[in-house]
Amino acid sequence: MSSDAQMDWKDDRSAARRAAAGLARTALGPSSASRLGDRAEDGTRLISYLSSTRGRESARRLYGMRNRHWGQRAWIIGNGPSLRKMDLSPLANEYTFGANRIYLAFDEFGFHTTYLSASARWIIRQFGREMSQSGPQVFMSHFYAKQHPELPSTVTTFLSRRRECFGRDPLFWGFSDGGTVTYTSMQLAFYFGFTEVILIGVDHSFVETGTAAAEVVPQAPDDPRPATVVSGGDDPNHFLPNYFGKGVKWTLPSWQQMETAYAMARDAYGAAGRKIVDATVDGKLTIFPKVKYEDVLSARVI
Repeated sequence: MSSDAQMDWKDDRSAARRAAAGLARTALGPSSASRLGDRAEDGTRLISYLSSTRGRESARRLYGMRNRHWGQRAWIIGNGPSLRKMDLSPLANEYTFGANRIYLAFDEFGFHTTYLSASARWIIRQFGREMSQSGPQVFMSHFYAKQHPELPSTVTTFLSRRRECFGRDPLFWGFSDGGTVTYTSMQLAFYFGFTEVILIGVDHSFVETGTAAAEVVPQAPDDPRPATVVSGGDDPNHFLPNYFGKGVKWTLPSWQQMETAYAMARDAYGAAGRKIVDATVDGKLTIFPKVKYEDVLSARVI
């Protein structure tokens, strides 16, 4: 089966699932149907994950990484324009989490991030192979990576759960994407044992109209996912104009979903005696305590 035919088949199956979900909502009510649907979908995903060679190998690999960085600190680097206001060279000897296409700036940084992750379907579909060849240890959502068997075996896939949660275990809980790969990085950092996490480049601000979203990709009226759009030119939302350049598909943000997820991360870290702080320059996110990048580097805070 060709790649395009596989995608069409996946889309047909998704349509059938949405139809079944609509019937369940009518019969049970929205809340009960949603909970039932989440459990059923997560069970299906778990079976899919463990029934694949890549999934089983990834699960074994992840279990070997539990608490590998206990008591240390990590930087989670977003891809916002604010990175242009920062000198990231001091992070060359720190543990860092990058995401999606941050590899475009590795040469400029003078280093590559320790880890690199992706949880969004369009990122993995369009740039998964580039990510896998960029240098860091790469983690991807199994739910979308499974559609790309050409990805090298060095890519570690994590169980991607639909139920909203803060995942503490890559198999029994899995990782919820929270509408943003930054949330995936927070869960990975927690699992790896980092006790202090600093955010930078998490601007929490997007241009959702104009050239950035020149075309809207049609989707079913009952599809609950945020709209997919196609860029018509330079990207105003990231640190490089060609990050999501002309012709790139990307998904509009769900602000409520992201902020709910971030609050879950803040609470999970706090309950465990750990901490996340936000050193993003001029960032709009208000969930985490704000600190100055220079103060963290000089160890005056955190």
